[in-house]
Amino acid sequence: MRKPCCWRVLLTGARSMSEGTFQTSRLTSLTGLLLPLSDRHLLLPNVAVAELIDYQDCSAEPGAPEWYLGPISWRELTLPLLSFEAACGGRTRVGGRARIVAVSYT
Repeated sequence: MRKPCCWRVLLTGARSMSEGTFQTSRLTSLTGLLLPLSDRHLLLPNVAVAELIDYQDCSAEPGAPEWYLGPISWRELTLPLLSFEAACGGRTRVGGRARIVAVSYT
C-alpha cells in the first residue's frame, strides 16, 4: 500500500451561480490528500482531514451494515469507523499498513 500523498488541485472555469456562465479568469486551488484504498483512490480536501492514525481493531454489533466496522477511540472520543470501500459496494480489506483517517465534518 502506498503512503498518502498531498496534492494541490486547481479548479478553473468556476461557474458563477448568479450568471450561469463560466469565468475562466478566476483560479481556485484546493490542497488535498490522495488516499490509496484497496481498489481506487480517494481525494479529500486537507480541511476535512483531522488526523491520520494507526489502525485499531474493532467489531460492530450483529446486524450492523457492512460499511460500519465498529467504534474506535480517538482523542478521548468514541467515533464510528466506516469502510469507504464497503459503502461503495466493494469489500473491506485491511492491510498491514492500514491507517484510519479522522474526518472533520463540521
